[in-house]
Amino acid sequence: MATNIRYGIGAPKEATRDEARKLIDAAYALMLDFQKRGLIQSVGPFLDHPSQMGDKSERPFVTEDRELGGEYCPRVLAEDGWMFEVTIGKGCEVMTIALCRYPAEYKEWDGFVVPTKFRPYYQFSGWVDTEKAVNYNKKNFLHCHTMVIEILVSLEKLGFVMRMEDQDARYWPERSMEKLEAYAKELRSWNKGWSLSTSELLDVAFGKPFPKKKKKAKATAEPVTKTKVKKASVSTSPLFLHQRYKAARSAKQLSEAEKEALRKARSNFGGN
Repeated sequence: MATNIRYGIGAPKEATRDEARKLIDAAYALMLDFQKRGLIQSVGPFLDHPSQMGDKSERPFVTEDRELGGEYCPRVLAEDGWMFEVTIGKGCEVMTIALCRYPAEYKEWDGFVVPTKFRPYYQFSGWVDTEKAVNYNKKNFLHCHTMVIEILVSLEKLGFVMRMEDQDARYWPERSMEKLEAYAKELRSWNKGWSLSTSELLDVAFGKPFPKKKKKAKATAEPVTKTKVKKASVSTSPLFLHQRYKAARSAKQLSEAEKEALRKARSNFGGN
């Protein structure tokens, strides 16, 4: 059950490279301020060349499959741009903020060139999944989800062109906390269901409440008691001594204590 906030950001179509750079610089400064104010956890390094971005700048485009027919989606890397990442909270995916320009053409494996149809201005699209934030607590989820929205709104105020979709949680565009809290409750129930056994899932499916987790008993430190080691005693049973004597007579394995006990037994009961 994904909880994706999908977004697209870009510089205005008429913006020059220098103007786009000023926009992304302003966004980076704003995120550092958010970090200082404790609204987000951290801001990653500023990447100012496609070679530093690696496959993080990849974007797919649709073109015709000349061999099999139909369509397929090759991916291209940015040819220019800037990028940084923002860590918002526990369990929330990292958010990427970038402005990139993509090539107008793509060369296939056999050298055939196809148009990518990317517009010639700085742009980026991505998504943030906030679902796992609810596994920590409800407050953490509400903060992470709303903060992704607030970051995108703040970028729009700086001059970015921005669009977003929040189809899962339905918080945006009304910013309805009532809907978001109801979704958080639904999400916690969903995630909790994955931890149940098959029989428990069937019970829940037929209307029984979720089983309560058993509390682990606190380990109490028991006092360490010293056990006294009893000294080995010699049996004074005449039968035992007689059998022991016969077995050990030739090897002379009787201890002095056993010899003394044997003498006493023989004097009392007689015989060898």
